[in-house]
Amino acid sequence: KKGARIRIEPNGNTIDHFVLREIPDERLTRLTDDSIEIMQVIPFEFNKSRLLRTAGLILDDVVDVILSHPNIKKIEIEGHTDNTGNDAYNMELSQRRAEAVRDYLVATGIPKEKLVAKGYGTSKPIAENTTAAGRAKNRRVDFVILDRGLNESND
Repeated sequence: KKGARIRIEPNGNTIDHFVLREIPDERLTRLTDDSIEIMQVIPFEFNKSRLLRTAGLILDDVVDVILSHPNIKKIEIEGHTDNTGNDAYNMELSQRRAEAVRDYLVATGIPKEKLVAKGYGTSKPIAENTTAAGRAKNRRVDFVILDRGLNESND
């Protein structure tokens, strides 16, 4: 249960350090045909795009899924907000949050060309914005697989 795959390619860049973490008994993500579903909300500072430290646990699991499935060629990181505040601000905040997640994934070894960061603001709610619980569900980051490549089945 402990360990990591290392692939060294000819004339490629090799990471000179890495941290091995135990794979949790309960995963924080689930791979589907068209997305990487996360089981928890990625935490940001209130009304900002700065990731909180605990976001690393979730995002490291996303990294593991991407690295374990090299046929995943392109992922859109979607930022979403609730309807609190004006539309222009929410669109910009959702974009900055999607970019913060993309930057984290790139910093941990995911090639930047595999990732697209896109903010959607309030345009794709998954719950009513009339209650605090509904607004909390709408403040989220989604990982949509745009190109899964060929010959890879859902694990």
